[in-house]
Amino acid sequence: MENVAPLPCGHAWPVLSAPPHVRICLELISDLTGRESEVFRLLGMGKDNREISRELGVAERTTRAHVTGVMTKLGLDSRLQVGIVAASVLCWCGT
Repeated sequence: MENVAPLPCGHAWPVLSAPPHVRICLELISDLTGRESEVFRLLGMGKDNREISRELGVAERTTRAHVTGVMTKLGLDSRLQVGIVAASVLCWCGT
């Protein structure tokens, strides 16, 4: 039986059925906190910090901290990279 990974879209998918570029990140994505997963999903939708802050009901400074946490956990250097990875994952899971 394949390992199943929870995704920020709320679905759980078999890891081995994921495309290679998504599969690489699934384990790292599963290490995100609930709030970081929400931020990851919103970045994948192209939202900026102000929009994310408004949607989550938190200060923009808090959003920046979550974005930094996501970047660190995923080993990425920019929010653009996070957005690209998140958009790929969200497209794959049909969100």
